[in-house]
Amino acid sequence: MPDTAPTSGPTVITLGCRLNTYESELMRRHALEAGLSDAVIINTCAVTGEAVRGARQAIRRAAKENPGAPILVTGCAAQTDPEMFAAMPEVTRVIGNHEKNAHWYYDYFDLPKPEYYYTFTCGNAQFFMIDSNKDCGPGSEQYRWLEKALSESKATWKFTAHHHPCFSSDEDDYGDHLKGKPDEPFDWGDTNVRRLVPLYEKYGVDIAFAGHIHSYERTWPILQMTINQQKGVRYIVSGGGGGGLESAAPQRSWFSIHVQRGHHYGFAAVYDRTIQFKAYDVDGRLFDTFELTKPADR
Repeated sequence: MPDTAPTSGPTVITLGCRLNTYESELMRRHALEAGLSDAVIINTCAVTGEAVRGARQAIRRAAKENPGAPILVTGCAAQTDPEMFAAMPEVTRVIGNHEKNAHWYYDYFDLPKPEYYYTFTCGNAQFFMIDSNKDCGPGSEQYRWLEKALSESKATWKFTAHHHPCFSSDEDDYGDHLKGKPDEPFDWGDTNVRRLVPLYEKYGVDIAFAGHIHSYERTWPILQMTINQQKGVRYIVSGGGGGGLESAAPQRSWFSIHVQRGHHYGFAAVYDRTIQFKAYDVDGRLFDTFELTKPADR
């Protein structure tokens, strides 16, 4: 059942993981400050098809129970399919996830066009920035751009970065790994951005960085869904910069080499064909590190 925020001020209906619950309280405060005391905010989840159907049902139910109230739809499902929710007659406005596609992000950051995906180089490394809140599947704008950019890259090191993780051991962001739920299969990461993995493997991406999960995780090198220490891609989830912390599932995933719950930051140093990565907690204690030297033929 969805969670409903306190009745004073805007009504917030939360669907999905604990992170959504945390964000919903912030939304309620901001809406109250903005004078939207009569609004109904529905914070959606997109982890399964059933979750999306549940969001549509929650919208219709909210409209019946709050006649005349503006209904604002946000969250992951609203981000992945805004047109569907905007077409519902009950919905007043659809707001994208995280930055909420707010103009301030684009006003204050001067990024290469089209801004939500781009690439840049630093020394002998090239970085490919991707918006995983948008379509990443074959044939999409980002997929076609990324394949072209990777194929043309002459950089020694190739790194990608996007919000959602291709692989994650989190206990409940991608289904309930702890208890399970009927007709709601769980997964080990974001299925949208994982569609880029074949490009990472084909063009020799070294490390794919992600956030979203408020913890730390590093995978083994992965190639074609198996561990391959010579040609695999490493995936690092570093989402411990703030906010409520999340935990890994009780069962160990096959791809995870190090997972840790706690606020943290990472530091990478690249020299010629060697990279050294270190992760520290907020007290400056080193809790994970690895060094990779690339052979001349890669």
